[in-house]
Amino acid sequence: MRSMACVLSLLACLLLGAGAAAQSAINLLGLPGQTVTFTGMGAGTSSLAMTLGSGTCSNNVCTLYGLGEGNGNLSSTGVVMMQTATMQMDAGSGDSFSLQSSAPIEFPYYGFNTATGQMGLLLDGDLNLTRFTLGGSTTASASAAGYLTLTGGSLATPGSTLSFNLDVDLPSWNSLTNLVGTGNSLSAQLAGGQLSELSSAPEPAGWMLAVLGALVLGGGYVRRRQGSGVLA
Repeated sequence: MRSMACVLSLLACLLLGAGAAAQSAINLLGLPGQTVTFTGMGAGTSSLAMTLGSGTCSNNVCTLYGLGEGNGNLSSTGVVMMQTATMQMDAGSGDSFSLQSSAPIEFPYYGFNTATGQMGLLLDGDLNLTRFTLGGSTTASASAAGYLTLTGGSLATPGSTLSFNLDVDLPSWNSLTNLVGTGNSLSAQLAGGQLSELSSAPEPAGWMLAVLGALVLGGGYVRRRQGSGVLA
């Protein structure tokens, strides 16, 4: 009986682990000519301005485009648009900057819903970028991180949240640090990114096996205690 409980508990752990590993995500792919622009705020400052997109701005609102390929609950292919005004980057500890925006970034994702075969608006929501991190002295890559609060779309559960990261390729690893304190600008190529579920719910079968294993172990323990009492 004890060995059976161990087997059931092991199966439960495997199923729970499989559920956690199968996290749904949308991988973002960069398009040629899609860039992120950084500008120094002038002498005596430690901040930078960041603009998503270059050459696609209207009324101080710029748009950055990318391709999306999703799996799991987010299975899809389509085009992502990120529409925003200029954001401010404030130097933090190490190789990181905090990001501030006067308004959330509009984030519509249009394309093909693989599960239903329908085309149209897949995701819509407000994107908040909170931190920008440099890759260090050995790489020219960097990334912006934040979260997307969903408001609509055929793949969305309104009110739910997805984690988000946006990757860019800088001209060199120290490009942004050299930009601080100047009025100069530079552009970085959009490399990609990812939208992913913050957590995934374990499969019901996994929970059932875990509970069953606990019951079997508990029953064996009670019987041993009862048997000890009789012998005593």
